[in-house]
Order: sequence, then structure tokens, then C-alpha cells
Amino acid sequence: MKLLYCSRCGDVFNLKLQEKTCSCGETSGSYTGGLNAVFKGKYAKPLGFANNSFVDALKYQPSKPPGRLFTAFVIEKNCETFAHKDKFTRMTASLKKAKSTKKTAKEARKNCDRQIGVVSPLKAGPKYRCKKCDDVIQSKGRHDFVWCKCGAIAVDGGNDYTRLIGRPEDQDCVGENCVPPKPIPPPVRIIKEGSQPR
Repeated sequence: MKLLYCSRCGDVFNLKLQEKTCSCGETSGSYTGGLNAVFKGKYAKPLGFANNSFVDALKYQPSKPPGRLFTAFVIEKNCETFAHKDKFTRMTASLKKAKSTKKTAKEARKNCDRQIGVVSPLKAGPKYRCKKCDDVIQSKGRHDFVWCKCGAIAVDGGNDYTRLIGRPEDQDCVGENCVPPKPIPPPVRIIKEGSQPR
């Protein structure tokens, strides 16, 4: 899910096909179709929710505190699917030029990506099974933070990087390219002045 934050007035809002604007009028944005969106304004900061994480948090909303965490992040400056209006205008101009010179769609896309410094989309990362709830989870790309059903383990990063959350004894790799779990360091004991360690 894509959102915009206006650093001038502090508004955070979701996007629609029709352009939406913050309360001070300095930040606006809209979807351009599919997953692509544009924004404008010098105070605009693009934000995102990891959809799987957000849906899981809603699905498994606890009845008592603490609430269920989900992943939110600031979208990178050279995002392929959420660009500043100026960059989007350059991309569409490049596509129009490609059509007029009869370039293939693939060549036109590479040219657009080069102009705004975009890397090609990432593939899904390795799969991990939670030994507590037997749920198999997989991060489908960068910033796709996924928890198992019971919340004992999580994975993030897709094929770009792998970040595992949870105890090593609760996770089991069920695919290729698995990252070995890192051992959890022992807890640090704080000894008050004048007392003897146990």
C-alpha cells in the first residue's frame, strides 16, 4: 500500500486514482493505474506498508495489548512504481519516443529504468517453516516483511537480502539459498553497585 507524508503539515494519506492533496496543499499524489503512482511537492515523502504484513496484522488483531506489529517503511528515492511527478514525466516521454521510433517495449522499459536509476525487480527469497505453527513463509521482495501465523518467526528482503527474526530453534529452511540462523547472544546481566553476582 502506498501513502504520502507531508513534512510541512504532518498529514499522512493513502492514494486513489483521483489526485489527493494534504491539508496544506503542498503534497499531492495519485495512482496512475495498476501499482504505479506519482506524487508532487517538495514536502512529499513516499511511504509504504508491506501488504502481507498489514493484512496479517488486521487478520490476527489481538483482543488485548500489545497490538500486532506490521511493516511500514519510507520508499526509496528511485522507486520504479512510485515516482516524483518530474521523473514520471521523463519516463512517459521516453516511452512515447520509443513508440515513435518503433523500439520494443522491453528496450523502452530499460531506457526508462536507466533514466531514473532503477534496478530490475527482485525475486522471492528462500522459504522458512515455523516449527511451532508449521506455517511456511517467504518474502516476495525487498520490504516484504512476513510473519508466520503464530508470530514466532519472520523473514524480510526477498532475494535482495535475507533478514530472519525469531529463535533459530523455531525455524527450518525448506528451500534453496537459505541463510543459516545466527545464534542468539546470551542475555546481559546488570549488577547493581555493591551487590554480588549470583
